[in-house]
Amino acid sequence: MIPNQSERRPLVLLTAAVSPNVSGRVALADPAIRLRQYQIAISEWSRSTLQLGFRLAVVETTGASPKDLLQDVGEKRARRISVVSFEPSAVQAERGKGAVELAAIRAAVEDAELVAPNDTLYKCTGRLIVRNAGRILTPLRTGAVKVRMTLDRSWADTRLVGATAQTWSEHIFPDIDLVDDARGRYLERVLAARLASASTLGSVSIEQFSGRPLLSGVSGSTGKSYLARTSWLKDRALRPFETLLSGIASKKQV
Repeated sequence: MIPNQSERRPLVLLTAAVSPNVSGRVALADPAIRLRQYQIAISEWSRSTLQLGFRLAVVETTGASPKDLLQDVGEKRARRISVVSFEPSAVQAERGKGAVELAAIRAAVEDAELVAPNDTLYKCTGRLIVRNAGRILTPLRTGAVKVRMTLDRSWADTRLVGATAQTWSEHIFPDIDLVDDARGRYLERVLAARLASASTLGSVSIEQFSGRPLLSGVSGSTGKSYLARTSWLKDRALRPFETLLSGIASKKQV
């Protein structure tokens, strides 16, 4: 039975792929290293979501054991975490990690025991931690999407995206079959195109986070390390200019 909306808490959904087997380049492929990174991140998120009053779930796409994923989480906190196992189709795997990730998120959103239509759901790449989650993760109304995008709205930062489950279903999932890394139709581009179109038509409202997400962890795609302090310094230096440029970009014609 799904609780009333007033009783529901926002959900953070971590996407995980311990043993990636998809087309395209993956810089960090060692399952042991990836698993350890997920374990650390899940443990950190279990603490921060508890403090925020949020729920936490993990959707894993390569058959990893929930017990292994929750190894660093105590038994009491582990009972608060939902682990969803998703097996991608051969076609989705061929289209690359973005297609698999989006399909996995859709599978989690379609789980009525986990998510109700008006629930706020923040998707975060599972190896990453958001150090300022308490500041930037807030409940969202239907139709609002929190995501960082380039000024021309041609690229979306898919490491952290927030919307209600209904908004995910109506405005993000419909283009799932367009994602294809081999053709250059990366998830970041497809999501940006979908949101830019929906925003222009007034179907969604693209909202800024109250600050730059301070990410910590390692990118599996590039091997790049994310440092929260570096992100904080960038935010402090660039946010006034980003706000100004965003206002100009919405009015300037070329």
